[in-house]
Amino acid sequence: GPGTPEAVIRSHPAMIHLRLGRGFVHGDLCCLPEALPIESDSIQLLVARHVFDVLDLDSGAAEEMARVLAPGGKLFLFGMNQLSPWRLWSAVHARGEQSWPRTRSLARVRQTFSRANLNMVRREFVGGAWPSAASEIRMGQGGRLDGAWMLVLAKHRSAVRVIPLRRRDSAMAL
Repeated sequence: GPGTPEAVIRSHPAMIHLRLGRGFVHGDLCCLPEALPIESDSIQLLVARHVFDVLDLDSGAAEEMARVLAPGGKLFLFGMNQLSPWRLWSAVHARGEQSWPRTRSLARVRQTFSRANLNMVRREFVGGAWPSAASEIRMGQGGRLDGAWMLVLAKHRSAVRVIPLRRRDSAMAL
């Protein structure tokens, strides 16, 4: 199984492509999203597109992403914008094929990853504000109605603990 040492990928010089479907991760690996067979602290760059539009934030996937991310590594996380007209468009065009996309607030996603010891580096809204022909979509406008949000999160390079300095009690002679 994925928890055994033989199943853990210790070196991955090339990209690993994964996709989420029906509760399992498929692609170069086949596993549960909360049990990636990848060595801890080994991934420098992780891109997760719309994972939490499908999974619950409490599924354990956030903690698993934080576990495999190397110190100093970056996680680019994308999700469907709650205010975007794309939600309505995708629901109308995907009738019967897939479920209505669940949206998560940026604040809740950020809080979940903060508990997993990842800090936000950047936040922005991306994509077109309204579904239209590709030539008409203006990318990078950063408006609150844009199709998706993007969070860039980073893992601390090392654990830093603040140690208070002792106050010196020294008497001065007058």
